[in-house]
Amino acid sequence: MAPVGWCTKEDTAVLLGDPDAATGHRTVSIQAMNFSDVPCTLNGYPDLAFADQAGSYLAVTLVHGGSFMTTDDGPHPIEVPAGGFAITRLGWDAMATADVPVTYTLYAALYPGLDRGSWPSTLDIVAGGEVSVTAWSLTGASD
Repeated sequence: MAPVGWCTKEDTAVLLGDPDAATGHRTVSIQAMNFSDVPCTLNGYPDLAFADQAGSYLAVTLVHGGSFMTTDDGPHPIEVPAGGFAITRLGWDAMATADVPVTYTLYAALYPGLDRGSWPSTLDIVAGGEVSVTAWSLTGASD
């Protein structure tokens, strides 16, 4: 159960951004949009998981922090205003995908303990890979 005043799936939509790449590095953002009439709080990191084309979860190591293409200010409580947005960014190095299952589904929840939503998303994240994830921070809708 979420602490009082925290963002929940009843008042916050979780939205997947478009992947980006540069010189062997990858990133994708996830935004949390508070669609309620009152502010809500996020603190820390989202709960993430990855699955292959058959729906089997991939053993991926999540590292809290920044990467080549992302910066992490660390976890601290943020108040997402009514109609406002928060963002987290995933970063990883390109992974060898020949003859191994790759990510076809990305699962995410605002924080551990909530049910994860999912998106079909083909990413070169494979079992045994490492993905950095930043803490939630406030952002504008266009970030």
